[in-house]
Amino acid sequence: MLRPFDGLSKEEFGPFDPVTTSYAHASNAISAIWHFRALYTLRNEHWMIQASAVCAFRVLFDIQSSPIQLETFVKACQALAELGESFPVAKDVILSIESVVKKQRFRVPSCAQKHLFNQVEDKEDSVAESTDVKIIDHSVIVKKADPEGHTGHLTLSGLLSLIAPIDIGPD
Repeated sequence: MLRPFDGLSKEEFGPFDPVTTSYAHASNAISAIWHFRALYTLRNEHWMIQASAVCAFRVLFDIQSSPIQLETFVKACQALAELGESFPVAKDVILSIESVVKKQRFRVPSCAQKHLFNQVEDKEDSVAESTDVKIIDHSVIVKKADPEGHTGHLTLSGLLSLIAPIDIGPD
């Protein structure tokens, strides 16, 4: 979502500012998800976890300065909360967002807090012990510490492939 180009100026990147363009992409993506949600439901669409996570993490560091980024963040968190009813990995993404918010000491507005904090009842079976969250090549990578202190990588794409229905061909 253009994050690697954040350090470039408009002149170096081209005719557009890469940060503004990246925020616009996140806003447009969550708008499409929201439109889908209005027409159908998100509860059985595991592939929307990744898109919602990317949108939430992309705008997280700018929610204080722009209402558009705040709206994108709130919608992404609400989508993840709804998806968490069917897919536990969405709850893990919410916990990852919470950990970033706590570590960076962000002040999250109340409209976003209701979708984040206290969403996960059983934090024992989730990645509450995550140490780092990265979005690389369209996948969310959560570094998780095991009881012995080693860190492994959990990728959202890998977790989704475990729960995704097997494609057996055309009906």
